[in-house]
Amino acid sequence: MIKNIWILTLLLVCSIIHSQTPKEDLRVKWSEEKIKEIAEMKFTFDGRYKKYFEYKIIRQYNEDGFLIKKLYYDSENKLYKQCDYLYDSKINLASVQTYDGDKMFINKDIYIYDENNRIIQIDKYSSQKNISRYLRYVYSDNYRKIDTFFDTKKRQGILIATQLFDENGNLIEDNNDNCSNEIGEATKKTITYENNRPKEINYFDNEILISKDILSYDENGNMIKSETFSASGEILKKKLTVYNYQNLKTEENYYDIQVHKESGHQNYFIKATAEYQYKFY
Repeated sequence: MIKNIWILTLLLVCSIIHSQTPKEDLRVKWSEEKIKEIAEMKFTFDGRYKKYFEYKIIRQYNEDGFLIKKLYYDSENKLYKQCDYLYDSKINLASVQTYDGDKMFINKDIYIYDENNRIIQIDKYSSQKNISRYLRYVYSDNYRKIDTFFDTKKRQGILIATQLFDENGNLIEDNNDNCSNEIGEATKKTITYENNRPKEINYFDNEILISKDILSYDENGNMIKSETFSASGEILKKKLTVYNYQNLKTEENYYDIQVHKESGHQNYFIKATAEYQYKFY
């Protein structure tokens, strides 16, 4: 029996500074059943298509769909890192505590918000449980800049990112050193949207285009294909994503592409695959 009719939306990103609010990045919405756990297993392939286990990440959620724990396992399936997520009364991310595989404390991030629930500061605590640095977020209309401070007494920090959002809160321009993709180092990326979904992502290094990603979706709004092109338009990589009848992502396949210079024929070589398994409440 269907308990909840929600469209699945996984909003997990690599870094919190790429999102407008942490709360949006830490929630999973589901179709039919409440998701309790997602296990992501990554495999790579050698030149003979032999499959090797690389790592596993387990994400655990509460009954409201918010991420509460991430468990990281290495190629020997041994736990080496754990992150615990805590939320405040407004369901804003309050803190993230990181431990090693033996449950020894590594670091902790504390999140501070303004009256509009916008993140304005992240205090970062080291393994000695002292503030090692903090990030400060400053807003102006649809613009946001992020500075990092290594001295709590200083008023001027080091600029690490500037970001621009559209009227829907979508990130449309990101300037920082974390914009790099598999093709090369990038210092800026721009994102265009179609039906409020990312359609094209352009990567730049010192304002010079180095690559672009083109994204495609199915009729349910699931991203099913991502293609990476060079600045000259040559296709370089492709990722294909498979979903089940519940619109849950079950598999991602990553391909390198070689194009024959004379015939233009494209040869696809599978590079890696990710498999997803689910547990429900």
